[in-house]
Amino acid sequence: MIALFGIVLMAACDNDDGPNLSRAERALVGCWQVVEYHNIYLQEPVNGIQVLVFKPDRTESFYQDGQLIYETQFWAKPEKDYDGYYLYHSPNDDYSKSTYSCSFKIDGNQLTIYESGCFNVSQTVYRRIPSLDEADPEVVAYHYEDHPTTLEGVWHLTKAFYSFGGSKEFPAGDVTVYFNPNQTIHVAYKAETKETMPFLDSGSYSYKIIKTETDEHDGTTHTTIDINGRQCTYWFKDDMMTLDFGMAYDAPGYFFKKLKFNDQ
Repeated sequence: MIALFGIVLMAACDNDDGPNLSRAERALVGCWQVVEYHNIYLQEPVNGIQVLVFKPDRTESFYQDGQLIYETQFWAKPEKDYDGYYLYHSPNDDYSKSTYSCSFKIDGNQLTIYESGCFNVSQTVYRRIPSLDEADPEVVAYHYEDHPTTLEGVWHLTKAFYSFGGSKEFPAGDVTVYFNPNQTIHVAYKAETKETMPFLDSGSYSYKIIKTETDEHDGTTHTTIDINGRQCTYWFKDDMMTLDFGMAYDAPGYFFKKLKFNDQ
């Protein structure tokens, strides 16, 4: 039994077949916890304990950290030319005439939901759980790579050095930076940190590699990149990445840890 935000959840997930549900819809009935989330480029951290509940009366409920966020209804219809099903929230929807679509596949105790829109494609992986109170809190725990060697991936800002302004440390997840394979960067802040903007402003940037050099003294590789017209250098050491905008000349420097996911 898990107490989340002061609420003790005891609700079980009903797996009874509904008389008016299709075979695919009956397969959805139950409790599903988010265990992975992928955007178009990268896997991202799971934001809290998220659970979808499908009931035989066609009710679909979404819980975030034990709180009911929304309820709607659901229908499943076969995808044309694909081995999967569309997930509808109104029987009159027609994704063939829309820029948005939502589909799903079930493989044993794993449910994968795919969402596609004008500017975003996402994939959310769920694991079937017996009940809301048996959601696994370990899913949302942060894990980091011991010895990161590549820039692409998801990073947490752990410390910033501001020269005369001193240094400041940051709680895990306050500032998340995504270095995407298409040489773009996305910066995301938690709400309480967004006003201070300790790193680049939140949003997306492009970057390109300028040069790579190896320090003849310790063998550390330093790579200079250009982020929207501003040059900085990064290197990996002591399980972290340093992103240096010129600390030797009183410019800021930033220290990051790289997130490690379940499949790594």
